Amino acid sequence: MNCGPVQRLLADYSAERVSERVRGEIAAHLAVCAECRYDYEVLERTLRLVESLPAPAPPTDLWAATWERLRAAPAPGWWQHQSRRARATAVGVAMALAVGLGGGWWATHQPASTPQVVATRPVPGGAHTLDPFFQQHALVALHEPLADPVSQGLTAAMSESPAPEQTR
Repeated sequence: MNCGPVQRLLADYSAERVSERVRGEIAAHLAVCAECRYDYEVLERTLRLVESLPAPAPPTDLWAATWERLRAAPAPGWWQHQSRRARATAVGVAMALAVGLGGGWWATHQPASTPQVVATRPVPGGAHTLDPFFQQHALVALHEPLADPVSQGLTAAMSESPAPEQTR
């Protein structure tokens, strides 16, 4: 192990929060690297000094002052009084309502029929036929329960002879 990983792991090594394998590697590195050993010794001395300090006592009026600040805080609004489940339900209902109304509006404002674009190619004699790729796609889509509208349009076009103005 080199200096970079050892430097990053010195605190964990000191607190014995590394595996035995890593602990052995760090110990071996500290035995040969004076710079890392110095940093480890400084860390250990600092930790011993901090641990020797007495714990500060809280102010005598800490709890009374905290209680007064809590009582003086503004009361939460009606929304915060509701449980998390009630808030989630309200948001879900609002979203469902918005989607339902938006979907209803969208469905009533669509044209009566949407023109289907059919990929055709000319063949000798002036007629048009479906491109083989689209024919294969339509045949595969016939057997799919969730066939897309394009596939349905291609299937309908295969049963009819497409007009030349549908050429793309």
